[in-house]
Amino acid sequence: MSLIHKSKITDEELLSKTISYLRFPLIVGVVFIHNDISTFTLQGIKHEFNNPDWYYYIIAFFSQVLPRISVPLFFFISGFLFFYHTDFTLETYKQKLKGRIKTLLIPYLLWNFIGFLLLSIKHLPMFESVFPSISKIDYNLSTFFNCFWDFRFPDTETTMGSPINYPFWFIRDLMVTVLLTPVIYWLIRYIKIGYILILCICWYCGYHWNISGLNLSVIFFFSLGAYVSISHINLLPIFRKSYFIPFIYIIISIADAVTKEESYNHYIHDIGILLGILSAFTIVSYFIDKGKIRVNKFLSDSSFFIFAMHGLFMGEFMKVLFIILHPQSPYMLLFIYFLVPAITILICIGIYGGLKKYCPQVAKILTGGR
Repeated sequence: MSLIHKSKITDEELLSKTISYLRFPLIVGVVFIHNDISTFTLQGIKHEFNNPDWYYYIIAFFSQVLPRISVPLFFFISGFLFFYHTDFTLETYKQKLKGRIKTLLIPYLLWNFIGFLLLSIKHLPMFESVFPSISKIDYNLSTFFNCFWDFRFPDTETTMGSPINYPFWFIRDLMVTVLLTPVIYWLIRYIKIGYILILCICWYCGYHWNISGLNLSVIFFFSLGAYVSISHINLLPIFRKSYFIPFIYIIISIADAVTKEESYNHYIHDIGILLGILSAFTIVSYFIDKGKIRVNKFLSDSSFFIFAMHGLFMGEFMKVLFIILHPQSPYMLLFIYFLVPAITILICIGIYGGLKKYCPQVAKILTGGR
């Protein structure tokens, strides 16, 4: 079946709708990444499970394989949109930074402050029996400021590598990368594809540095999106000729899921991410173009709120379900595994819908005007 056909909408409209449509399923993927059911501490006792291999293959596929394209694709889209239809000048850079204060910085500060408040509530004496395993924290200025960059429990040797509302490492690293956009723009203009190839090789070979806020993977995928925009590359013809890529991606993703314990797995995994990104664009743009699916504006708009809120309560919600259901079989564990993100997303959507209806200004501030 060929994807080459005459479109009813322009390529620019199709690309815009494809990006809008992708926002919600990609956020669902982020929620599944954070849906860790392999081991956790419940009422002070560490729980680990010994289940059949097929159980771990399923968990790996839906938490460590399929949704792992979400974050790289978000960074690709961010880089693409940052330079889209823009002559990058100093004035443009200043305007872009000013816009990111509302869309990134203010929600970043607010949601991490909410995370700090919730952690403080957990440490109140009245909740000691409810959260017996929570690490004690010395409340001082250093602890407070670390909540907004690289949070550390005092009884651990390492940091979380993220702010206290942990999904916001994405926004932290994106803000740092945005500050570097003049450098990225210069490298793309003068080194062109060579700059992207160097980043790709370093990323694929697993080269990383341990600097909070400065992530090679982030810079690579943001730069890749920026390169497409700056070079005025029309993605739609590429998608229309890539109809076979999703089939290859299915094979690679299955191989990725069943080789997680192997030393060579990250090579398969990284190929899968690249093919998965292309597959997501290819599939969604095709079905939108054919009129089979449409953008749900409410779900698309709610994506940031889901991203911001889910990490604040999903882990505790899973523990409550374990206490209520006492799972003893891999089938019950899988039931909880899929139930937790589903209910988490529904709760976030419900709260977002209520805020949009009754407190629209609050919803607007919390989502950066989205």
